[in-house]
Amino acid sequence: MADHVAALCRSCLFQLRQLRTVRSSVTSEAAKTLMHEFVSSHLLDYFNSLLYSISDSLLTNLKTVQNAAASVVTETENV
Repeated sequence: MADHVAALCRSCLFQLRQLRTVRSSVTSEAAKTLMHEFVSSHLLDYFNSLLYSISDSLLTNLKTVQNAAASVVTETENV
């Protein structure tokens, strides 16, 4: 599971960096919707049933991606 979470986080952070480049072109509401769908589809719904038994360190890695998505919405520098 650790390898899967690491690969997922790498992929998500790469995609978030790409999304950051177009962030200024969309409204704040559109950015919120985009990030909500991104996080829901990539992190939570993807393997929701497995999150129940995930270790704290792996959960921290996933939270980092969620925080990075929030920074794209708020246009702060975390990614």
